[in-house]
Amino acid sequence: MYKKQELKADNLNLKTQKAKEKADDYYLNKHILSGFPKYQVNGMNLQFLMHDKTLAETQEDYNDFIRSCPDTSLTNQLRRAYDKLLPFEAGKNIRESGLMIADSLHLVKGSDRKYILLFLSTREQGLPAPSLQNALDFKKRLESEGLASIVQLELYSKFQSNNAKRVKPFKAISDLQIEELRRKELGTVTILMREDGTILHRQFTNWQFDPSPALEIIQNDLKREDESFNDFLKGFKEGVLGTLLIAAIIGIAYYSRVKGKQKKERNRRRIRELELRAIRSQMNPHFIFNALSSIQNLINRSANQEANKYLIDFSRLLRKVLATSEKKLVPLSDEIEQLQ
Repeated sequence: MYKKQELKADNLNLKTQKAKEKADDYYLNKHILSGFPKYQVNGMNLQFLMHDKTLAETQEDYNDFIRSCPDTSLTNQLRRAYDKLLPFEAGKNIRESGLMIADSLHLVKGSDRKYILLFLSTREQGLPAPSLQNALDFKKRLESEGLASIVQLELYSKFQSNNAKRVKPFKAISDLQIEELRRKELGTVTILMREDGTILHRQFTNWQFDPSPALEIIQNDLKREDESFNDFLKGFKEGVLGTLLIAAIIGIAYYSRVKGKQKKERNRRRIRELELRAIRSQMNPHFIFNALSSIQNLINRSANQEANKYLIDFSRLLRKVLATSEKKLVPLSDEIEQLQ
């Protein structure tokens, strides 16, 4: 404490602060202390911060403490506190917390535009008068802000029967519920949730019903876009894009296939044309005509033996030309024989 006061005296920023927050205290202890006292004090401070803030806000300091603290008794204690608070984090559902009180809240599935502010007090002597007055002021504030129809105030506490009219916003909390909260090491419980049970904010320290945080959270949540509609639009867009992508792939594949067939057909025709040209280049039409005319002339002159020999040679030549026209390469001996 002496060291902290010394730092505050030397530091203008710390000196002008009216009240030192737990977060500031945590970082001061982290730099001033060492050894076991450092981890013992900061472990306690972290537990307080985890109750007062969200786990997401203290996650970095929590990880640093678990990683650096060599004393397992302190780290296990902090882990238990973390696991205890995890079901109450923003985005979780109150049903997952296992609290008995969840069955009394009349949660409406799918309703995310109405809200429930749950406040549980385990004080045996009931709430002090200032807290009671703050609760009534908060209810009036909801009415003035036009939020009374969408925000349901669920306040449970111990109170005397003769104060029933005064504490109208409150409901009697059962001994079983108090025992459950104490078993879970939870004192004063404040949870702001949507009517479907989705938790928006929670606090486990003594919150004196300052309406500003809750109202600000509700108003910001009301301004958000409809998640289900956004999910629908997102799914619709993804579906349309997916369908268009599949259609484009099918179209490209079909186009490529058709173009491939057309190209193959063009190549086939080109080959046929080239084959015919090759045959024509080897067997000139005039040569064929002249050869047949010569054979006809021999037959007309009754030179049957010569005509027969001429016809055999001519047929062998035609066969060789047609056979070699389908090949890219032919033996030299075949070429010489064909020329002879």
